[in-house]
Amino acid sequence: MPTASVPVPVISQYTSSPLRSLSPEELLEQTQVLDDLMDDIGMGKFQKQLLIQDKYIGILSSSMFVGMMFGAMFWGTLSDIYGRKQAFNFTLIVTTVFGIGASFANSYWLLCLLILGLGFGVGGNMPVDGALFLEFTPKKNQYLLTFLSIFFSFGAVATSILGYFLLPRYSCETSVEGGCQGKGWRYMLLANGGLTLSMVVGRVILFKLEESPKYLLNHNRHQEAAMVLCRIFKINHKENQSEAFDENIETLTLRFNRPANAGDVSSSDESSLSSSTSDTSETELTDIEGPRHSNRRRNDLSNGQRTRQSRGGNGNPGIQHHRPISAVNGSGNVSGGNHSKAWIAFSRYRRRYKYKIEKALGRLEPLFVPEFRLSTILIWVIWALVAFAYTAFNVFYPKFLQEHGQGGHQPLELVYLDILIYSCA
Repeated sequence: MPTASVPVPVISQYTSSPLRSLSPEELLEQTQVLDDLMDDIGMGKFQKQLLIQDKYIGILSSSMFVGMMFGAMFWGTLSDIYGRKQAFNFTLIVTTVFGIGASFANSYWLLCLLILGLGFGVGGNMPVDGALFLEFTPKKNQYLLTFLSIFFSFGAVATSILGYFLLPRYSCETSVEGGCQGKGWRYMLLANGGLTLSMVVGRVILFKLEESPKYLLNHNRHQEAAMVLCRIFKINHKENQSEAFDENIETLTLRFNRPANAGDVSSSDESSLSSSTSDTSETELTDIEGPRHSNRRRNDLSNGQRTRQSRGGNGNPGIQHHRPISAVNGSGNVSGGNHSKAWIAFSRYRRRYKYKIEKALGRLEPLFVPEFRLSTILIWVIWALVAFAYTAFNVFYPKFLQEHGQGGHQPLELVYLDILIYSCA
């Protein structure tokens, strides 16, 4: 069955002979014919692929701040479960990977997705570094946390300088034949990603970040917390540790370091997790505590072991644990009843992480006790309004300058010069 075909106009055969020069009248007529043809074609799917409409521009900035919102919740909770050190390092790595990856995006929606991941890393960095600063700073000096905001201004100025030199030079201000191939935004994202990568390398090579002592104490890792505090003391002081400092370390490691109660599932999970992740060795702890405390600690530990052995190994007299007969099959292997070993392991890990998540979320409860409830809500609302105003101003400020500055359509170089002046001010 013959198919209907689109009629194609007859086009004269192309010849290799040189073309004659058109007169001005013919050029004008030719341009008019081309305009008539484009009017007949109209705006459609093809043209929409070439343009980013103004109503979609805000999605890019929204992706950044949505990622920051989820990143703050995720990394803040994760730092309470697994530690500040690892969370802070990984937020920098995530920011670097998505920042560099965004510079190679081949579509607008992929760029929005990668910027969402970039915001996810940045949003986690902000609460974690504040917690690290407070937990490593003496109480009388914690007011210095407010000075961290100065570095936001330094970063804004540095970014404005990069934008002034990269964006106008490698961007298209007017329509270009064949379409605009401006790559200024790619170079901008790549430069910022490179700066973040240098920070990751510098953190790994030049600066050794310790785990927060407060986090270690909250997870019953008192010996590791004592080691961290002793290392920090050696960095800040050339003289030996004072006797009062050693007594406080001894109190920290012996008085408050109590074994978990028998039968407490969550406590046993915490203890097993702490023992598996702890990197404290007997020799290293002896070197830090000194000879006058190491012998006393050894005696206390040995006495505690003898006491537990006399009580049946678990600290409770008269309690004996027997393996159920149904849990052992004919070959002598544990079958776990009607469940497989994989299911038993999954249930154990699920119970452990459920406890950790509930414990992290439970730390929000003090914010909503009657005496703090109103203050918490007001602070959250104020910060939400501040973030809304900040976003609305900084996202649309460059577009406003470009379209309305100096009577309209201000050159990009002047636009980014104005932004640089505003950042410095």
